[in-house]
Amino acid sequence: MQYFPPMAAFLCLISFFEIGHLIENNVQMQVYRIMEELLDLKEDFAELQKDITNVRRGLNQDILEIHQLIENGSKTICHCSRRDGTGDQYELSTPIVHGKFGPSLSNDEVLKKLNMILKGLTNEKATRIDFMKANEAMEDELRQNISYLATKVENVRKNIDNKVSETNANALTFGTKLEDKVSTIERKIKETMSNLNKTLDDLDEHVEKMHLDQEAPKCGNGWIKFNSSCYTFIHLNMSWFAAELFGSHLIRIDDRSEFQFIQNLLYELHKTRLNESAKISHYWTAGNDIIKEGDWVWTPLNVPIRYAAWYVEEPNNWKGQEHCAEIDIDRHFKMNDHNCQMDFFSICEVDRKNG
Repeated sequence: MQYFPPMAAFLCLISFFEIGHLIENNVQMQVYRIMEELLDLKEDFAELQKDITNVRRGLNQDILEIHQLIENGSKTICHCSRRDGTGDQYELSTPIVHGKFGPSLSNDEVLKKLNMILKGLTNEKATRIDFMKANEAMEDELRQNISYLATKVENVRKNIDNKVSETNANALTFGTKLEDKVSTIERKIKETMSNLNKTLDDLDEHVEKMHLDQEAPKCGNGWIKFNSSCYTFIHLNMSWFAAELFGSHLIRIDDRSEFQFIQNLLYELHKTRLNESAKISHYWTAGNDIIKEGDWVWTPLNVPIRYAAWYVEEPNNWKGQEHCAEIDIDRHFKMNDHNCQMDFFSICEVDRKNG
């Protein structure tokens, strides 16, 4: 599968929308040009219809006048009398025709004039009819052009709608695919970062372990190593003060893992001592509140105790005489405050990093 960075995919989406926008603008410009041509044709068609109407109006007026003139002339000739009672010549009995052509013309001359006028009007009528036919042909052509342009506009509009729908569909599909790719990339980045952080944590832990192993004191015979310290159990009954001065320092417990380590050692040691029928119950630690009641610290630096696994309702300073901390086997290997003058066993520790 081809990999698209999020920014590149985003730019592709923008370019895709810009191309669709350019296509839509181009089609709209074509529609505008066609609409302008259609409006021009409609204006020409309106002018042509106006000219045709004027021609028809003038022709109808001329024809009406000719018919009236012929009708009046015919009536005049039909209602005439012979000059001398014989022959075929007649004179007009009414002044209608003479009013048009003057009293000096004979009836034959008047009819001749009328025929000439009628012939001219007939020719003019034929010419105007040809003109009207040409105009009608042009009108039909304009109608066809208008119909063609209207069809073309409709097709262009449909094409625009199809392009817009297609562009929107493609954009939606592309956007969905882009979101999926971005989600996949983000998920892979999170997985990679999680794996990287785990690797770094493992590396830090390994380096720290190597560092502690390098700095840890070498434990001699009878000493047990845990992390960077060495521990030993002193099975001599001594007061807390004597135990603190004996050899190394009393044990200082810093966290749960260290306390569980000591508990496990005491448990195994307790099983061994039971087999030997020896009584083991109490082991001194470095914890005390000798300076101030209730403020428990680790000697010799008087560091406040941050972690302590006290037995239930302990420390209780029974009879106001309990100021030193010990681990009581009989109380489930938990811590308890006791009289510092009591003779108990003790647990010693070689201070980490300081030897």
